[in-house]
Amino acid sequence: MYDFIYMCIYFMVPRKAVLGRSQSAASLYSICLSFIYLAVFLWIVAYQPIQINNKVLLALVIFLFIGNLIFNRTHFLKFAKQRSLLQKYEAWKKWKLKVLGILFLIFSFAFFIASSIIISLR
Repeated sequence: MYDFIYMCIYFMVPRKAVLGRSQSAASLYSICLSFIYLAVFLWIVAYQPIQINNKVLLALVIFLFIGNLIFNRTHFLKFAKQRSLLQKYEAWKKWKLKVLGILFLIFSFAFFIASSIIISLR
């Protein structure tokens, strides 16, 4: 599933991206996953009985974002991994993968915004 969503985002990125298609897709995937992780993290912080220090909370969020970015870039930007993923998904219709990539982007952003609104109304 992790590779499938990356490939959906990969085919959504234009071929003439400034950083390159694979690097842009890895960065965009990291940002979207960070939105989801941050929303879940907000739910945990909002409903936990234990108080957390603000510096520890900030360190956890930074570690989450940076760790996610580093993992995605080292995992997906290997040449052998890119080649195997392209061979695996070459039979799929490209427009279906693009639509699923767009839906994932919208879902990750909407989930973060909806979570923030619900938690703030609480």
